[in-house]
Amino acid sequence: LPPNLDSTKIRKHKFLSPNRTMEKHQRTTLAYFALKYGLINEGLFTFIQTLPKDRLKSILQKVYDDTDENVEKYISQLESMLPYEEDTTEVPSDKKQAFGVRNNKKEWYADSYFHLVTETFFGPNVFLSEKIFKPISNLQPFLVFGDYLTLAELRRLGFKTFEPFIDESYDLEIDPKKRILLLEKEIIKLNNMSIEELHNWYYSIIDILLYNQKHLYTFEHYECFDE
Repeated sequence: LPPNLDSTKIRKHKFLSPNRTMEKHQRTTLAYFALKYGLINEGLFTFIQTLPKDRLKSILQKVYDDTDENVEKYISQLESMLPYEEDTTEVPSDKKQAFGVRNNKKEWYADSYFHLVTETFFGPNVFLSEKIFKPISNLQPFLVFGDYLTLAELRRLGFKTFEPFIDESYDLEIDPKKRILLLEKEIIKLNNMSIEELHNWYYSIIDILLYNQKHLYTFEHYECFDE
């Protein structure tokens, strides 16, 4: 195994999910889940755009109809915690407008197990950006809050995904509201695993992770690799 893969070391965090803007409904929904299910205490998250409560609620409701009586409470908590930053508090605001292919916090990947990817879009047409390829290059399995058939496109390109370890039926659901509910089920399942269970599961699929990383480096021309 590469030197940064030590199966005797338990990592500190279950999840990793760096996010910049909150205007994307998939990111607002993930932030909502992070509060509702306590993921925020189990992972490394960033949500570095501030939005008022009414705007957050209207964005969330585009894809997630929650009848939970506590929804107002979570939205209020979300508003008060934004911006939620790990390493950008000293970065000027104009420098927070974009983070590209080369922005990798390697130690974050080495200290967490599972990536929650919020892709650029959450629609019917597949668009792959650097956001999905960062966990692949850094040896992390993932759930994708992204377009319909994103995982199918990855497999078409030669990558392996994580069924049956993950129920990936969410990728086959074209309705964004139904897709969010399927993603929510998987988040709950993962979050109910202990850190030791997640550790053991991670190393049980290490061959897939290493294969995907190696396969990624065979690409010479793909939109987000042009640099």
